[in-house]
Amino acid sequence: MKRFLRFAKTTLIGGLVVITPVALLLMVLWEVVQLVSGIIDPVVAMLPVTTIAGVNVTAIVALLCVLGLCFAAGLAALTGAGATLGKWAEARLIRLPGYKMFKAYTRAMTGSQAQQLQPALLANPMDAQVLAFIIEEGETHCVVLVPNAPAVMAGSVQHVPKERVTKLNISLAEASQVLSEYGMGAMPMFEDQSYRLSSTVPSI
Repeated sequence: MKRFLRFAKTTLIGGLVVITPVALLLMVLWEVVQLVSGIIDPVVAMLPVTTIAGVNVTAIVALLCVLGLCFAAGLAALTGAGATLGKWAEARLIRLPGYKMFKAYTRAMTGSQAQQLQPALLANPMDAQVLAFIIEEGETHCVVLVPNAPAVMAGSVQHVPKERVTKLNISLAEASQVLSEYGMGAMPMFEDQSYRLSSTVPSI
């Protein structure tokens, strides 16, 4: 019973860590869409159709406008003033619990951040290997997160020697899928040498 309660607690906390930033982002996005809908509604009312596939045209146009604004903001972020504004906003968002991990996770999932959250195998003293994520690397040691399946971003953080860690030639999405399925499909990652990038973690 205690084991189940510990598992339930860890899974719940892990889910909250991942969901909270996403929920906040969706809430903000929804509020912005609602705001834009009110502004463009008189213009959209002149269109010959009111719904597309059962979805209100105003909501669709508003969402497209918001996505366009996000794209424009992304372009602006490439400028000096945009980068300064982005740093100012991130300095406030960084206070949200789980924001840094959420940011690293989403960047790694999209392939824009390869150095963090690298899937790997961790050899433990019990002569077993566990699936882990490399969070940070030093000269002789690295910090890894050993997730508690099926919670991908919840688990124990360990500081281990590099010789105990083997990088895997798989994406974060593939590793996350295996963990979410309680390890189903993980056998090749442990036994097939072609899945391994190196015997130890190289320095960066």
